[in-house]
Amino acid sequence: MGEQLEKAHAQGNELREEAGPLRSTVATVTIEYDAARTESGRESVHDDQRVADLRLTQDQQLVQLRSELAETRQDAREQRT
Repeated sequence: MGEQLEKAHAQGNELREEAGPLRSTVATVTIEYDAARTESGRESVHDDQRVADLRLTQDQQLVQLRSELAETRQDAREQRT
């Protein structure tokens, strides 16, 4: 019985030694994963802002073009009369 207990303790020690590097690997992967999620979030916010900026620019250009078109039409009407 004592020999079995010693073997069990030895196996437990071996498993603990093997688990150490695995814990380190899990910690490293977790840190890398969290960093990637953070970076992805920042990129998403940046992309959303870029899209909003482009939409605003497009809207401003459309307003300007519509205004110019309205002026051109008004000038054409005035010239006809």
